[in-house]
Amino acid sequence: MNRQEEFRPKIARLRQVLDETGLDGLLIGTPANFAWATAGGHAVVASIAPMAVAMLLVSREAVYVVCSNIEASRLRDEEVGELDLEIRAFDWFRGEVHKEAKKIVRGKLGADHAFKGFQDVGGRITPLRFSLTEGEVERYRALGRDVGEAIGEAARSLRPGLREHEAAGRLRELCSARGAESVVTLVAADDRIAKYRHPVPTDQAARETMMLVTCARRRGLIVAATRIVRFAPASRELRRKHEAVCFIDATYIAATQPGAPLASILQRGIEAYKERRFSREWKLHHQGGPTGYAPREFTVTPKETRAVAPNQPFAWNPSITGTKSEDTILALPDGPEIVSETPGWPMVEIEIDGHILRRPDLLLLG
Repeated sequence: MNRQEEFRPKIARLRQVLDETGLDGLLIGTPANFAWATAGGHAVVASIAPMAVAMLLVSREAVYVVCSNIEASRLRDEEVGELDLEIRAFDWFRGEVHKEAKKIVRGKLGADHAFKGFQDVGGRITPLRFSLTEGEVERYRALGRDVGEAIGEAARSLRPGLREHEAAGRLRELCSARGAESVVTLVAADDRIAKYRHPVPTDQAARETMMLVTCARRRGLIVAATRIVRFAPASRELRRKHEAVCFIDATYIAATQPGAPLASILQRGIEAYKERRFSREWKLHHQGGPTGYAPREFTVTPKETRAVAPNQPFAWNPSITGTKSEDTILALPDGPEIVSETPGWPMVEIEIDGHILRRPDLLLLG
């Protein structure tokens, strides 16, 4: 599937939103939705910016990219030139995307974000990206392989005395070398693994243990993974906890089938916590959920009413105080596929419903 073949049906879906809302045009400006709609177009300069530097404007008759003259040539040459659309550029010191959009398409306009004078239809657009196309699945598998390799290489380079900031830098660098940006980078050494579920890196140096976590983005798509390294043999209690969290993670993965209610998948995970005698641990951190064009499109709670979509990416992240298990999967018609495995990593084999699933073990570096 080439980009144009992926682009056309996505524009058709956006035009359905026009029909459903009675709008005359849609402005797509969040980086995630721009990347989704343009089959991987990259319109981000500052990674922390909530909006893209260019926006896609969709009417019933045409599709435009609206941007300043600063961005136009790069977008044409490297991002969207092969797509069936027109670039409308304005002088950076004279225009503004929203005002220019209103000049191009008259009438009622909507947007995937809140902006005065535009109807906010972001809630209608986000679900359109949940079920990946054939082309997205191919790109997602490639990204998953690269993320699995990057986090594995970073983990194997760790040594006692290394500071969390240094480990984070290595992880980001190895993702970047593969064309991916680690938009979430968490690192915990020793006691910080047990103390904090979201351990942003600090200057603490590792003695016996270090955990690496990434959500890495390339062309809009995001893959998540966690790996834990030990510099000394794990205690019996840590081994019990890690086997348990691997069992819980495998339970989530096995249950993630197209059409399965998300609340029932979560309940199976909660029962797995109870089975391994860690019944309260699931309440200490969310269990993950759908990913794809966001680190998590949403987190699954017991009140969730949605179901798994075909070809939908998921990253479950169960944790038990002191350890965690996380990879990214695709919910395919013939079963879940783990895309972020790390070659050569020691694995724990878990049997769920007669099938063997392999989850990352603690890596001992001596």
